[in-house]
Amino acid sequence: MFTAVHRHVGRLSGDQPNIKDNDLKSILTNVYDVFIEYGVINHVLTSQDSLNAMKFFCKHMVNNHMQKKILRAQIIDHEMFTLIRNTILSIVEKNNQLTEQDWDPFHAMAVLLTSALSPVQFDDGRVNRLVIETFCSDAFFNAVKQCMENLSSTTEQTNPTKYRILSYVFRHIYAHSKTYRSRIRILFLDLAVRCVTSKHYVDQFEKNEEASKDFFLLDCPSFVLPNSIDRHSEIAKTLCPSLLQDYRTILAYRIQRKSTDSHKNVYLTFYLKLLNFCTAIESTRDMFVQYIPSIITQIFTVLKDYLVLESDKAITGIKDEQLVITILTLIYNLLPNSAINVAIKENAPMSVLVLLSGKEQLQMTNGNFERKKYVIPKAIQIEAQNLLPLLMEDVEQLERPEEITRASVTCLAKAVKSESHMCSGMHASSVLMNMNSKSKWIKCSFTNKYRYFVSAIVQNDQVKEQIVEQGALRLLSDCVCDPSIAIEEIRQPALGVIWTVSFNPRAACIWKTDQALIAQLFEIDRTNVNQPQSVANNILWQLVNEERFVATQSSIQRMLVLPNGRMQNSDDALWVNINTPGGEIVVFRENLTQEQKEMLKAEREQTASLPTNNIQLYEYDLMISYCHRNKDLCTVIYNCLSKMGKYRIWFDQEQMYGSTMDRMAEGIEKSHLFLVCMSSAYKNSNSCHKECEYADKRQHKVLFLKVEPNYTPNGWLGFYLGQQYYVDVTKPDFLTRFKDLIKQISMQRNETPDYSMLDKIVTADVQTAIANALQKKSEGKLGNSDTNLRHSVSTSTLSSVSSRSSLNFNDLAKTKIDDVSNNSKTTMRENMTSEKLAKYYPARYSYSNINDDQDSLNDIVVSISTPSMLSLSNEGDIVGLNDQVGGFKLDLLSAMMPQMNRDSIRVSDLSLNTERSSVNQDQSVKDWTRNDVLEFLQRINLMHVSVLSQDQAINGQRLLDFCESNLSPSLTIISTADYERLKYELHKLLSP
Repeated sequence: MFTAVHRHVGRLSGDQPNIKDNDLKSILTNVYDVFIEYGVINHVLTSQDSLNAMKFFCKHMVNNHMQKKILRAQIIDHEMFTLIRNTILSIVEKNNQLTEQDWDPFHAMAVLLTSALSPVQFDDGRVNRLVIETFCSDAFFNAVKQCMENLSSTTEQTNPTKYRILSYVFRHIYAHSKTYRSRIRILFLDLAVRCVTSKHYVDQFEKNEEASKDFFLLDCPSFVLPNSIDRHSEIAKTLCPSLLQDYRTILAYRIQRKSTDSHKNVYLTFYLKLLNFCTAIESTRDMFVQYIPSIITQIFTVLKDYLVLESDKAITGIKDEQLVITILTLIYNLLPNSAINVAIKENAPMSVLVLLSGKEQLQMTNGNFERKKYVIPKAIQIEAQNLLPLLMEDVEQLERPEEITRASVTCLAKAVKSESHMCSGMHASSVLMNMNSKSKWIKCSFTNKYRYFVSAIVQNDQVKEQIVEQGALRLLSDCVCDPSIAIEEIRQPALGVIWTVSFNPRAACIWKTDQALIAQLFEIDRTNVNQPQSVANNILWQLVNEERFVATQSSIQRMLVLPNGRMQNSDDALWVNINTPGGEIVVFRENLTQEQKEMLKAEREQTASLPTNNIQLYEYDLMISYCHRNKDLCTVIYNCLSKMGKYRIWFDQEQMYGSTMDRMAEGIEKSHLFLVCMSSAYKNSNSCHKECEYADKRQHKVLFLKVEPNYTPNGWLGFYLGQQYYVDVTKPDFLTRFKDLIKQISMQRNETPDYSMLDKIVTADVQTAIANALQKKSEGKLGNSDTNLRHSVSTSTLSSVSSRSSLNFNDLAKTKIDDVSNNSKTTMRENMTSEKLAKYYPARYSYSNINDDQDSLNDIVVSISTPSMLSLSNEGDIVGLNDQVGGFKLDLLSAMMPQMNRDSIRVSDLSLNTERSSVNQDQSVKDWTRNDVLEFLQRINLMHVSVLSQDQAINGQRLLDFCESNLSPSLTIISTADYERLKYELHKLLSP
């Protein structure tokens, strides 16, 4: 039979380029007749000789490039292919009876049929009939299913031929078929999952049988991962316990071998990809916690084993690029869990990650010891660059915020547009959670110590600004409003990011224009009404409800009632607030100079005409604003203040009900003083940020208290603190600190401090409770310098200074201009035109340039369409703060006029329009009267500038002349900060 077959197919070798369809059909007919004559039973080849002959025939057809010709109309229906199809089915149906001799004939026949098709032709019904009828028939599906069921059982014996056949079918046929993808998934997904969770999966890492290793460690995972989209949570919960249970065996075995064989590395890569698949679901991500820190340390050990390192100082090679990428992605996806986050930060080889994030390293050649540059693959750079910012202890020290934001935004855009909601192994929910992870103190089970956890890169104000600049506000809105994207796993973390980003004035202003987003937030808030605190409600407060609430409070004047029942009156107050060039100070009334008394009299005359028909009393003397991570310590302070018997205190554990944001604002409005308990947790809390921001907007009296050891306020909290005095209760001797707090409160209340009860209140038990609370927070906290870098005035000097005071006049003269200019809460307004709105917030976010096959996220530029949109009203103007926020110094004047020298700016240089005035729209600035100038100075809080306010001849023209001087005035006349402030306010007022 073999000789006869050889004789007929031999004609292909000589005539292959010019063979006609009829000639090929004749050859097929002759060969078919030979098979029928020698060994066909029920149209199936059964004898080993006939199978070997078929193998020879198929290989000869492929070697002579006949596989493309069999798709022709005259050839495709030849009965030879029916014989091949039936024979393939009969081989697979042998199941456990398969032998080594069955593999070669099956492989030859399968290659002949499948190699005729390109991947795109697998779903072309005109040409793929041979493949569909052979491998996608009900009978063949059932045969494969039987094989899979046996393999996933615990009694399965090694059968290399079965593994090879299944691997070929899944890898070369089912992986390409989109038409039958749904049916294939239904039939085989659960079976593939059972194979991965069976004991055979782990056993393969210690076996040398390549066929079984390929099937269990490569083909099953590669089938599970793309086919579990609709059942991600369910499949992850099934896989994760089994994968984690045996991680020691798998990782330890791989580390022991330290193989550089890339084919064997891929086994471990797919194991790590399965782990990565599980990390996208919060419940399965949490399963990793019981295995930390061991699993983290082993993963990092594997990472270093596949890098060629020179003492952690240089990378001279990468043994397996895909494995390194998978590890970096896995670590990224694990970070949203706070306990794992701490374990990663404590064990991460930061020097190695920094090297991986760079573009090139020096490599030593073995030949002549010359150094040449080793280029880190771009895909690895991107993963390392995404990971590094999340491992920083202080997000305010973030470097390259523009690049970091672009990488996160692009990754998110690619993830949400994909069917699996993943990008390079990173789920969209992980990207969002890593952008805005919740901050908390946690107790690490592996160290039995408390650590502070925060990975919220959007807490950085530069990142917020870049999100606006890069047009990502619309992308975040889509994650909440677009039905194709806004699944629960994505929508919830997206709301958290929007809540944090909305503290950027431009972002809040832009989102206010999106009625669809506002409506969706109201709906989410309505459906989550039973939850203790709705993020949607917080966002709505930021965008809509705050303005409404403030409108109800704007006409109310409040007065303080002292313990003796009399109202606080500035005419007989023991302490008096006096404005000076260096800021506000508090002095005893009996020590007032004649000049100061006259100044107070003038102020009373100016305020005498204010309406008094809506005066209300403060219901509370003090509101304590704190983060619940500091609850133990703040509760002790609250109890001590309560025992004084003279303070009514708003403490949210007693006062909160209904809408949290409404109650917060209500508490501030009804309280005479606002006490900020500063800590890293407070700074990283959006709710605390909102409280502080609201109190500042309402110009409330604020006292600051530091409740965390080794913490230096930074970011927005450092901005609000500025140069103000604070009480540090973390220092030894709480009695002294508490006494200082009582003194500061009394100064604000214009009364004599009463220390008579302090010894009875601050008992030994209280001191112990304070020490325990501080110890709890300090055990795991990384050390920051405990120096008050922002405060250049000694405690003794500040003892007579109000909590709202700035640097005194003498210190101001010694302070650098950059340091002072950032202390004033100056605002910048930017008209949001329709063009700007279309740029920053397009009607549709464009994903056209977010391609799946791009190598570098940094190379992607997101295109943004710009449809015409309505202009914002004047109320929609953006307000941005001029201060050092998040480590980013925004110099308003330099930003607006970078070509000018900030020390010698003239009003004429600012292109002022002197025909525009907010004091009197019909009157130009140069025509202002002295009263107009004083009203302007009072509105911008510069009445203390005596060179202007006390000048009886001051008018608009003199004010302009004063600001147009080429030389800055002497500091003995006006401080540099006030001078810049004056020029800026004029520019803001008069610029078109």
